[in-house]
Amino acid sequence: MPPARTPDRLGTPSFPRTSSRRAPRAARPVVPEHKRELVDETPRVVCPSKLNGEGLYPAITWIGSPGASAGSGFTISATSAIAHQFGLMFYGYAQSTAPFQGGYLCVKPPFRRTPIQAATGSGLCGGSYSIDFNAYIALGTDPALLPGVNVFARYWMRDPPAAFTTGYTNALTFTICQ
Repeated sequence: MPPARTPDRLGTPSFPRTSSRRAPRAARPVVPEHKRELVDETPRVVCPSKLNGEGLYPAITWIGSPGASAGSGFTISATSAIAHQFGLMFYGYAQSTAPFQGGYLCVKPPFRRTPIQAATGSGLCGGSYSIDFNAYIALGTDPALLPGVNVFARYWMRDPPAAFTTGYTNALTFTICQ
């Protein structure tokens, strides 16, 4: 026969505790609660990009899957950028809707920046940026990039004809897998 249920102080039936000791948990990385906003491991695009000085919206794209132990295979790119302009990808651990240079920040500070890149390509909005984020994780420059951590990322770039002389892509969010 199951133990009798007794109502708790809110009136919800609950089972009496038979022991004050908890069963041991399996060992796993400890991810702070503020970094566990998204449980879906599929990368997805969030937040709009900003119209650049050549009349197009730079876009963030990806190939592969984010993995802490992979070493390579998750390339994040920006397309439709202005060729030969400097830019970088920045990322953080939460989303933001704060106003930012004529649009929205989309990545909540504090955020980290990847190394500066020059856009490859030529012609009208033929520039692009690219980084293998799994290789970046493998470098160990950011010890917070662990399995289970949710990341928000976007590219920021120089855009001389624009009002703020900068541009940015839409943002990407993903959860780092094992």
